[in-house]
Amino acid sequence: MVAGWLLLAAAAGRAGDDDLVFIHHSCGRNWLNDSLHTALLAKAYIDERNDIYYGTDIQPASGRPDSLGGTPGDHTDMCHWIRWFNDYLEHVILHDCADGTNRIIMFKSCYPNSNIASDGTEPGDPFSSQRTLANYRAVYRHPDGPGGVYTNDGYIYHPLEDIFASHPDILFIPVTAPPRHYAPSDATTDVEGHRARTFNNWLKNEWLAAYNSNHPGFHNVAVFDWFDVLAYPDSDPDHPNRLRAEYGGESGDSHPNSAANATSTWFFASGPTNFLDQAWESFHNQDTDTDGLPDWWEREHCGNLTNMSAHSDQDSDHFSDLEEYRAGTDPLDPASLLRLTGIVARISRGECILHWLSVTGRTYTVSRTFSLASPDFLPAASNLPPTPPVNTWTDHISGTDRAFYRISTSP
Repeated sequence: MVAGWLLLAAAAGRAGDDDLVFIHHSCGRNWLNDSLHTALLAKAYIDERNDIYYGTDIQPASGRPDSLGGTPGDHTDMCHWIRWFNDYLEHVILHDCADGTNRIIMFKSCYPNSNIASDGTEPGDPFSSQRTLANYRAVYRHPDGPGGVYTNDGYIYHPLEDIFASHPDILFIPVTAPPRHYAPSDATTDVEGHRARTFNNWLKNEWLAAYNSNHPGFHNVAVFDWFDVLAYPDSDPDHPNRLRAEYGGESGDSHPNSAANATSTWFFASGPTNFLDQAWESFHNQDTDTDGLPDWWEREHCGNLTNMSAHSDQDSDHFSDLEEYRAGTDPLDPASLLRLTGIVARISRGECILHWLSVTGRTYTVSRTFSLASPDFLPAASNLPPTPPVNTWTDHISGTDRAFYRISTSP
């Protein structure tokens, strides 16, 4: 007698066709032209790569002021970001999209913003053009915590953490400002460069950790520390926190050179463990209602996040929606589930041939035991590739007329 038992494991997400928009100035343009543009469009999850640059006009959202003037694209200093994301985000999401939306929004300030003149006075002013640590931090968080608001020119403004949290379907990528050069005349001081690193470390470590703690399951913010990629370390005896020599540090020009841009692209988008792939994977599989099902999967199958849960069963096939997600099967089709479709036992030959439904993007493990009295299922075969629509595997056993099998899957 042969029995088939099913156990479901973890699953992977799907590739998307969403767009990316990058708000930047000259350093970003050089980076794009050198290598970043090509690397971004090579991503299966990026359909279009769009720009907001010098001279770009973006209309404010309905009921919001045109706070950055006639050409918002001219303004990318730290004090401008609170205006960008409160007043213009509605149109940034749609900017230059032939179809769909900009699901990824990258934004960066230029290198003068790494000249942080003082610590400033807490709680800081997010609208001030004075470059202080306190003012920079105020852009991202309110001193009263989540939900606190600022007012400016009669309008209410939320810090970026609250804007980001109200748009969990957007992946926001703050890119830190690049460092300044050090020769022939020093473009910044040791203290200013140290403050730049201090702010960047706060942003990617303390602030981001607090954001993720306040919003478990979102994963819609990822900080790329471009400064750290390009700068000498804080402990460098000669040029701490300055643009490295090989990246143009001694040229007198703070624009990162082609070597810097190539290295940056490798870290950000093309290396084997690059930043963008990891950020997208975490974002794409975010679970904002913490029910075990990624948001994209729930929206794809039900159009919302309310009809499905780990225990619901949309097609009444006795496999929960969580089990369907993990197996890569269709939760709305009762014929689509991980199950054995055929078992052929050839006891005289010591063979058992198993057939089961399989899907692309999964690998399979067959586990086996010879007794259900105290079942101890051990792997008989693992990492079996999918051969949709059906997988076949033959077990060679002898000395028994009974075996029990369990099929499991993983991404």
